[in-house]
Amino acid sequence: ERYLRQRTAKDFLLGENYQDLAKLMVAKKVAWVPTFTKDFKVVLDERDQFELEAYRLLANPELQYLPVHNYLLMLTNDHPTGIGQVASGRIGTVDRTSADWEVFRKSYKNLTGFMKYFTDQGGHMLAGTAPHSFVLPGLSIHQEMQVFVDAGLTPMQALQTATIYPAE
Repeated sequence: ERYLRQRTAKDFLLGENYQDLAKLMVAKKVAWVPTFTKDFKVVLDERDQFELEAYRLLANPELQYLPVHNYLLMLTNDHPTGIGQVASGRIGTVDRTSADWEVFRKSYKNLTGFMKYFTDQGGHMLAGTAPHSFVLPGLSIHQEMQVFVDAGLTPMQALQTATIYPAE
């Protein structure tokens, strides 16, 4: 019930009949920047791996110019004000046993299905992560491309989302 009251634009992609939307986006040359590593951080299959990669990078003494103390608070998957609470219309939670978490996970799976269909129709994805919130700049773009490949894009398609398509 709470989920139904807090709908966002992404919720409209959750149904099974998203083909018309994908075709319209392709026809109008609309590119999509899903920001999966930010908005769906808590439900990614790679979530623990991504968090560990970020901590390892922040531990590098040659990167001390980064505001490490700020990033440490944002990178954890269990931060009480983390992405599970604030992103994508405030659905989802860090509690993996809740109904909201299941809805959030299904939403992510549906969106990756939409992404695959959209790209198969000739649509262009753009890799982006909104590095000002809950992800580590630089590293997060690589993680976003990994999520794209894990969701069905080829490695070449994933590279194009961060290179040629943004340039176009």
